[in-house]
Amino acid sequence: NDPFEIANIDYQNPITNENYSILPMRMNIRSSTDNFTKFLHLVENSGALDGDIRLMDISSIRLDFGEEGESASQEINFSVQINAYFQKK
Repeated sequence: NDPFEIANIDYQNPITNENYSILPMRMNIRSSTDNFTKFLHLVENSGALDGDIRLMDISSIRLDFGEEGESASQEINFSVQINAYFQKK
């Protein structure tokens, strides 16, 4: 049992700059601790193949590990605010 469930995604108003735009979004996620780490690495390494450009970043994160002694202690519920960047054409 290695869950990664997105409960909801709330897209917010895009922010436009001269050459690119930012799409802020908030997600509520239930995940195993391993998948939480994989998610953080995915966001950190998002972008071009050479690794110089990041297409997403995390602006805030709230964690809930549950109560001590719960059977689901290996799961994390978290809310994350992500910015997705895209180039204007």
